Formats: sequence, C-alpha cells, structure tokens
Amino acid sequence: MHGPNLTAQDRRRMSRIATRLDCRFESSGISRDGVVIDLSLEGAYVSSSFIPPEDGRIRLTILSDLLKRPLAIEGRVRRWHVGMAESGKGRFGVKFDHAPIDLADLIRRLVNNPSKEPRSD
Repeated sequence: MHGPNLTAQDRRRMSRIATRLDCRFESSGISRDGVVIDLSLEGAYVSSSFIPPEDGRIRLTILSDLLKRPLAIEGRVRRWHVGMAESGKGRFGVKFDHAPIDLADLIRRLVNNPSKEPRSD
C-alpha cells in the first residue's frame, strides 16, 4: 500500500522549486535574515542562523530582483532542523496562510529563468 503515499510525495517534490532567495522573517516581534532554499505555492524552506519556534506565526518577506517589490507572506513554522552541517545554520519550513498572485508569478519566473540557478548552502 505504498502507491498513494509515493504519489503524494512525488507531487509534493515536483511542486517545489529549489532556489536561493534572500529573505527576512519576523517571528515574535524580532526580524532576522535568511535564505529561501525551496519554494512552492504552499510554503517555503528557509536557512538561517535563527530558528523560530515550531508552530509559531511568521511573516516571511522574499527579496529578489525577479520581483517589482519585496513579497511578504504570512504563515506558520511547521518543522525545523538545527545546526545543519558546519555552517551553524538551521532550516525551517513555513506553511503559508495563502498564496498571493505575486508568489505564483515569482515561481513561474524561477522556473522559466535558468540563469537564476540555486547555489549550494
């Protein structure tokens, strides 16, 4: 009975775009810097030296030259991993409350712009 689970996982992987976009996020009234390392219409995975609390509210602002202006999206922290590799950074997932139209446009531009390839973290 692995078929449906594998299909759902494949769909999820295909909807994510590997990227490297600077961002700022606000959690508990504190603003921090980070890097979006994958992005979808439902959420993002962020690398940062500060990890917000799991299930905490967050405002993620994506900064990219592919956008006319910074893109701010509200959501919740869903999972996190502390101390990835020797960088001292951790990673956390954000599930967005909604997908603004500017997010769909950014994802389309990332998919169609091969010069914006992700770099290693």
